[in-house]
Amino acid sequence: MTYKRMETLSGRSWEKQSYSSTTFSGAARGDRLPSREVVRAFVLTCHWYAKSDRATAEAEAAEWDARLLRVQAELNPAFTDPAPADPPEATQPAPAPADAPDSAGASSGGQAAGPAPADPPDAVAPSDAPGTRRRGPASRRARLAVGLGVCAVLAVIAWPILRATSAPGSASADTLPTSAATATAPPSDDAASDSPARLRAASPSEQPGLEKDSLGADSRCSPPSSGPGAVKWRVCTRVQADRISFALEITNRAGEPATVKARLKYTAKTSEFRTCPGAADFQILTVPAGQTLTTDTAQCSVPRTSSPTAYTGVGWVVAPDVDYGTRVLSPGAHVYPGEIHWTPDVL
Repeated sequence: MTYKRMETLSGRSWEKQSYSSTTFSGAARGDRLPSREVVRAFVLTCHWYAKSDRATAEAEAAEWDARLLRVQAELNPAFTDPAPADPPEATQPAPAPADAPDSAGASSGGQAAGPAPADPPDAVAPSDAPGTRRRGPASRRARLAVGLGVCAVLAVIAWPILRATSAPGSASADTLPTSAATATAPPSDDAASDSPARLRAASPSEQPGLEKDSLGADSRCSPPSSGPGAVKWRVCTRVQADRISFALEITNRAGEPATVKARLKYTAKTSEFRTCPGAADFQILTVPAGQTLTTDTAQCSVPRTSSPTAYTGVGWVVAPDVDYGTRVLSPGAHVYPGEIHWTPDVL
């Protein structure tokens, strides 16, 4: 499938959103991050050509959207994408004719990723090493793997995204504010998943990977992060029928109480870090010896919307006298009216 063929098929796929061959090749080139709309169109067009079912295509499009949001958050924590992930039909441009020249790509829409270069960018074959371009008369019609090779097609745009991203559970530097009010979570013996901050005995051995359903049904937590001291902690997200909740799980393996400074935020649809509605900017928490404290989900809970939305919890846990640390992301919850896709998910 050539980029020119992708241009034609993008106007026929599920959303009938047409993008030019120049836009698609520019997204694969790796000079800049493509827009969310272009990434989505790239994935859906490949699946349309491969005759995938729409559920499969949408699930993979959601995974790529989450990867892009993580990169944008890493490059600019204050980033806010003004364009929705699912642009309304009324704003979609008409499909470009199949015989339109590549140079006319700018009129076919999909330029949210930036202006097209003066010369159409050379295609990068999936087998090429990052930074290596294959030049020649057929460079503007480079073949893309399809069918069972859809993953190889998507790998073309993986490099510029994955080279900057950090997987859920990985950390990035950030600074905690120093002027916010502090709060101490009261201990609680209530083990209900929707209770205020609660305590439970630390498990004998901390699981190294993602954690499933510890916050309740349809919840996922990041792999554990270490420190300060003997503390390990996770960032969790839970999807319920009417709301999305976020929490920190903080485990103290020491023989004496541990006091930490904790901060929790979330993202919804865009990569902008949002403050939890019912919580202070950060809290001073004391975790008894051998216990796991889960923060109050009611303090970081937002209504579930009827439109498809991606949610991620963002957390920090540091020593009480430290004002900077690293942020950790929970698995991404891609919430649709009738289903949930987690990125990544527990096997």
